[in-house]
Amino acid sequence: MKKNLVLNSKKKLTFSDNVNRAKFVCSHERSGTAFLINLIDKNSQYTNEPILDFDYPFFNRHFNFHNPENTARFFKRLTIANYGEKKNMILSSIVKSHHLPGTFSYLFGKKWCSFIYIFRKPSDVLVSYYKFLQFTKGFAGELPSNLVEFSKSRPIGYITRYHAEDVSTYFERWLLHLKKWKEIASKYDNVEIVRYEDLEKLQQRLIDSRNSGIKLPDRKKYIKGADIVFSESELNEFDNYCEHKLQNISILNITDNGNFEKLSLNDQIKKVKKLFI
Repeated sequence: MKKNLVLNSKKKLTFSDNVNRAKFVCSHERSGTAFLINLIDKNSQYTNEPILDFDYPFFNRHFNFHNPENTARFFKRLTIANYGEKKNMILSSIVKSHHLPGTFSYLFGKKWCSFIYIFRKPSDVLVSYYKFLQFTKGFAGELPSNLVEFSKSRPIGYITRYHAEDVSTYFERWLLHLKKWKEIASKYDNVEIVRYEDLEKLQQRLIDSRNSGIKLPDRKKYIKGADIVFSESELNEFDNYCEHKLQNISILNITDNGNFEKLSLNDQIKKVKKLFI
């Protein structure tokens, strides 16, 4: 059974007695967030129509994102409230957020909610993010035309609403995001880490083998960003720059996510299906 709740004239949410906890999908921007959300929607009782976009301006007006106790109180009341005569209706609209984990610190370890953090290699994230910021003029001011210089520049403007602490560059911003979420995932069993490249390769394996073990989402639904074309030499230079930066990081294996790619196709499917529960 499903039930809808209207937050205001534009924001609606869905609740169901077929799920037992709220599902949060978190990430740095442009990390495959929409792909994972649509994958969950296709393969579970959770839905992205409607989605609870915690980055939506409605929440910016009503929330202090740096008060995690307030955030936890809101989601607890929203998630496990009883609606009418139907008891135990749980939020089935997927919650999407690009916030650092500190925003949700009072929710970690709770049985009535679960988090999936998806990350992606920094060069691909920052190229995509650069195009997105160029598409959404005014979000981050004027940007350098060179990708390396962009990654070295200081984030400013509307995007800093996510920042719980100061970051000096876009690369540092991506790195801090991943490090903080990996630290949380190592402490709490209701936080999972997923690598976008693993899901992408699994998708291709499913297509090549015509395996229907997981329903694949429509890849046409994603915001592409500005139509900017970089030369192969520019992209290679930027990829090498990011790889060099990663080599100098003291925390080892920051972008490692286990041995997923070494698993058999069936074991990969089983592992991914756990995300849908």
